[in-house]
Formats: sequence, structure tokens, C-alpha cells
Amino acid sequence: MRLLQNDYRVGTARAIAGVSTGGYGAMAMAARHPGAFGAAASYSGVLNTTDLDTARLLGTILVREGLYPDTLWGNLLFNLANWIARNPTDQAGQLRGTQLYVSQGKGGGIFSQDSEGGILEGSLWDQAHTFTRRLTALDIPATTHYYDGGVHGRSNWQAEFKTSWPVLAKGLRLAAGPPSGP
Repeated sequence: MRLLQNDYRVGTARAIAGVSTGGYGAMAMAARHPGAFGAAASYSGVLNTTDLDTARLLGTILVREGLYPDTLWGNLLFNLANWIARNPTDQAGQLRGTQLYVSQGKGGGIFSQDSEGGILEGSLWDQAHTFTRRLTALDIPATTHYYDGGVHGRSNWQAEFKTSWPVLAKGLRLAAGPPSGP
């Protein structure tokens, strides 16, 4: 952040957003640095990493990338405190005061046009709800968009970014006109 401020003359108003594991990164970074971001958005993000199904999914992603699953934060059972410290759901209280946007599709299953994308999207449905229920329990407001269908891909994320712009703009202290770009 200092690099951007010093070398590119950006202001101090910041927002962070991401898709999929980037959605995890946006919420985790905002939680680990309370007050650093005026807004955080997750589109189909991994938001409850200590959920066993989600932990298995993360392990599968790591294996696909040629990595041993425990290289992320150690073994979930033996390094639970490490996982909790990095889990947006467990750290949700640190998001108080941040404008939040969470979107998640229910997925399309094996009969969707993009069956892999539909299955992956659907696999994140429950943990996204767990995250936003935690926010509600902590009385932390969030704008949510849960929708039927959807695939884990760019077409959904582009639409969600446009929908989330008013939340991000508020966090950046900007007028909420339409976002520019694709």
C-alpha cells in the first residue's frame, strides 16, 4: 500500500475485491488489517476455510497446482489456530466498519452448460452463507447477492462487479456512478 501511495500518488481510500480464492484474499486481507480498506468484496469466494468440505476443496486446488495440501497453513487438525487466524468467517469481527459485498451462485451441477464451473460454484454456496450468517450474528452489515445457477467464471463475476460498485464506491468515498471498463 505504501508503494502505491509513494510511487503512484494514490490516496488513502482503499477497496479490495476478488474472485474465487481472490475473494478469500480480499476478505482475509481486510480482516487482517482492520480499517485499511473502506470496502471489501468477494465474488464466489472461499470464505470459511475451516469448513471441512472447503478445506478439502482447497487441498484439491493445491494438488492440482502440484503442491502438497498441508503447505498452505499446515494440517487443519494440528494447526487449527493457524487456519482460524486466516479464516474470514472466524475473523469476521475485524470487518466491522468496512463496506462489504458478498455474492455467490448456487451453481448448475452436472447438467449445466459448464458442468465443472457449475459444480465448483455450488460447492461454495454453504460456506458463503456461513460467513454472512456470522456477519449478521456480529451485527456487521453486508450487501449480499445469492443467486440460483451460475458458474465459477468471468461472466458471473463481471456482472457482480457492476452490481457491487455502489458498495465499493462508498468505501472509496466516491460517487456511485457506473464502473468503467468491461
